[in-house]
Amino acid sequence: MKLKQTMGIFLISIFLLSVTAIAAPADNMKTNTNEPVADPTFMADFTATHDPNRPLTVRFTEQCIGEPVPYIWGTKYGLMTYFWGFGDKTTSILRNPVHPFKEPGRYKVYLRIQNAEGQISKAEKVIDVQW
Repeated sequence: MKLKQTMGIFLISIFLLSVTAIAAPADNMKTNTNEPVADPTFMADFTATHDPNRPLTVRFTEQCIGEPVPYIWGTKYGLMTYFWGFGDKTTSILRNPVHPFKEPGRYKVYLRIQNAEGQISKAEKVIDVQW
């Protein structure tokens, strides 16, 4: 009887150790937190220039600093996506949009750039739109 009890405890101990080893992540394992990947050599920036011939119209030019890491997967290579928020509840996905504002004032403009590998960089500036 004593042998059976000892054997049962031994088997339960091995089972618990196995489950713990499977369930516990190793210290060197990377966990996916769904956070955007930021690369310090890939930084978004932009300029905003008033169009002298069209009142309240601003030309935005993306000026990414550094080179994004190219991504090769099938036919995709260095694919970039752009998202602009102009602070007046309108947006654009063009690389260098020209945007007409309805009213003069101060607007917070936001640019988000992402390459095909998932690296993301953001820039935000407050601009003065005038007649």
